[in-house]
Amino acid sequence: MTAIIGAFDRTGEFRACARSYQQRVVSGRIHIKPRKATRRGLGAATTTFLEAAKHLSTDLQLTHTKLRKLFILLEEPHADISSISKLVDVIQCDIVDLNKSVVSLKALEIETHGELTFRSQSLKHNGLIVSGIECRLAYLVSRFQKTLENNKERIFNKSESAIPSATSSLSATLASSGNPDWQTNGCDSTNLYHPSLSGVSPIQPEPMTRITLDFPTSGSSPKYSATESVARPSFVSGTQSSGFASYPIHHLSSSGTFNSPAQTSAAPNDSTEQTQLLLPLADQEVRQRDANLKRVESTIIQLGEIYQQFSTLVQEQGDMVMRIDSNTEETELNIGSAHEHLLVYLRGVTARRAFMVKMTKRRGSDDNSNTIQSTDTSVQLPVKRYYRQRAHCNPWSDHTLDYPVRPDMFDWEHLFGPTTHADHTDSLVRYVDVGCGYGGLLFKLALQFPEIRSVGLEIRLKVCDFVQEKIRALRLKHPGQYQNIACLRTNAMKFLPNFFLKGQLQKMFFLYPDPHFKRMKHKWRIISPTLLDVYAYVLAPGGSLYCTTDVPELANWMTTCLSNHPLFTVRWCAQFSPSSDGKALSFSEHCELPVDPTCVVDSEAGFDGIVRIDPVLKFFQECPTDESLKATREGRTTTLIVCQRRENPAFP
Repeated sequence: MTAIIGAFDRTGEFRACARSYQQRVVSGRIHIKPRKATRRGLGAATTTFLEAAKHLSTDLQLTHTKLRKLFILLEEPHADISSISKLVDVIQCDIVDLNKSVVSLKALEIETHGELTFRSQSLKHNGLIVSGIECRLAYLVSRFQKTLENNKERIFNKSESAIPSATSSLSATLASSGNPDWQTNGCDSTNLYHPSLSGVSPIQPEPMTRITLDFPTSGSSPKYSATESVARPSFVSGTQSSGFASYPIHHLSSSGTFNSPAQTSAAPNDSTEQTQLLLPLADQEVRQRDANLKRVESTIIQLGEIYQQFSTLVQEQGDMVMRIDSNTEETELNIGSAHEHLLVYLRGVTARRAFMVKMTKRRGSDDNSNTIQSTDTSVQLPVKRYYRQRAHCNPWSDHTLDYPVRPDMFDWEHLFGPTTHADHTDSLVRYVDVGCGYGGLLFKLALQFPEIRSVGLEIRLKVCDFVQEKIRALRLKHPGQYQNIACLRTNAMKFLPNFFLKGQLQKMFFLYPDPHFKRMKHKWRIISPTLLDVYAYVLAPGGSLYCTTDVPELANWMTTCLSNHPLFTVRWCAQFSPSSDGKALSFSEHCELPVDPTCVVDSEAGFDGIVRIDPVLKFFQECPTDESLKATREGRTTTLIVCQRRENPAFP
C-alpha cells in the first residue's frame, strides 16, 4: 500500500510542534481555553458512514486474505483446478460487491456534509477514509489481474488436461441415453473438445451449470450475455468434469451481478437443447481485448473533450484575472486621488474650525468681560473634565499652527493684560514652561513673580484652550492679577526660535516630559542633543534650565545629554519621594545619577539653602502640575535636574 498511498513518518514534526506549543504555554504567550462541558455528538449520517466504512474495511481485508490464498494455490504444482476456479469466482464476486459498497460509501460521505458544515477537519477525515478504501480496492484489483495474467498459461494447460477426461465420460453417458443421433454418429471422446480437429465443435451436455458474468456500464441494468458465458464444473452421472472458467473483469467501478441459472431438463430427442458450444479461451481473450481497446478509445476521446473544456476554462480564468488586475489598478488610482482630495478638504475644515473657535472665544471673552464689569457676580472657572485630551501627541505630525516668521513680528500685547507696576519696563518674555499642561506652574509663577512675563507652550488644542480660559477667568475674578502670564498653542520642538530672540529667556521649565520608551522614538524626546542647541540659542548666558521626571531611565538620559553639551553644565541634582499624605514631595538623600558628586544635593538643609538662592525650586515640592500629583499618588520618586547656561566662548 505504500506504493499507492504516499506516506512517510512525521512523528518528529509532531513532537517538535508539541514541544514548541508547550514552551509557549509555559512562558505565558498563549493561554489554553478550557473545553466545554458538553460536546455535540455525531449526527446520524456520520455514524452510519463510520459504521459502513468499518464494515467495508473488514470485507476488503477478507478479500485480501482470499487473494493471498489464491497465490498459495497457484504456487503449488499439483493444485486442484476446480478449487482455483471457485476461489477466482469468489474473489470476483467480492470485488463487485466491494465496488458497490464504495459507491454507497461515497453517497454517505456526501450526506455528512450537512452535519459537518463547520467541522472542516472531520470532512477532510471522511474524505481521506473514502480515498484510502478506493486505493486499497484499486490495489486489490490490480494484483488480481496481474495474478490471472501471470498464471494464464498454467491454468489453461491444466484445464486442457482436465476437460478430455470429462468429455469421455460424457460421451459414454450420451451413448447409453437412447438418443439416435448420439448412437449413430458414434461420437469419439477426442472430438468433443480439442479445437484442432476439423469440423468438430466442443460439446457440453445440458446438466452443466452456466454462470454468466456481466459488468454493465454506469446507468445500465445487468444483463445476461451468451457470448461471455463459460463452463463451470458440474457432476454428470456421478462423474465430476472440471474446467477453468475465465471471467472478464469489466467496469469494476460500476455495479455488477452474478447469475446462476437453474439446471433444466429437456427431452432426450432434442439435441440442440442438450448441447452447448464452448468457445475457445483464445477467442474469449481476443474479444476481451477488443472490448478493452474500445473502452480505452472512448476514454481517450472523453479525456480529450475534458482537456479541451479545461483549456477553455483556463483561458477564461486568465481573461478574468487580467480584468480584475486592471480594475484593481484603476481602483488604487481612484482611492489615491480620493485620499488626496479628502486630505485637502480636512485641512481646509481644520483651518476654518480653528478660525471659528478663535473668533467665538474672542467674542465670548468680550461678552463675559462686559457682563462681569456690569454685574458684581462671581466668575466661574472652566471645568477640567470638559477639556480632557490624550496625553501623548506626535510632535512631528503636520498640525495646523500659527507662528510668526520672526520674533519681532509677533504681537505679545494682545496676550498680556495691562500691567499695574509702574516700574515694570520689560515687555519681553523671560520665563517659558515648555509643555505646560493645565498650567499649574504657570499660575504659581504669576503670583510669585508678578513683574516678569511667563508663557506656557502647549501643543494639545483642548488643553491650551483650558489654560487660556482659566487665565481669562482669573483676570476677571482677581482684577490686576494674572496679567503677566499667557498660553500659546505651538510646537516648541519646531518653532521656538520664531517666538523668542537670541538670549531672551532666563528660565526654561521641562516638567515630566513624555519618556518615549521605544528606541526608535528617542528622537521625539524634548531633551536631546539637537534641541539643546536651540535651547542654548534662546536662553541667556547664566540662565537656568529645570527638568523633572519620574522615570529613572529618562533622568539618566537627560543628565547625560546636558553633561555632554558644551553650553550647559549641571548645577544641582536632587531626588524627592512622595510624602505620607500623597499631596507633596519630601527630600530624599539617595540620588544615583551620572554626574559630578558635588552637584548632588545630599541633605535637606543643603536643599533649603539652594531654595533661598533660587525660590523657584520650592514649587517642585508642592506638586504644581497634574503629572506631579499623579506620580506622588502612585508612589513614584521624582528626580530634579537644574542646569545653567554657560557663557558664550570667546572667538579669536
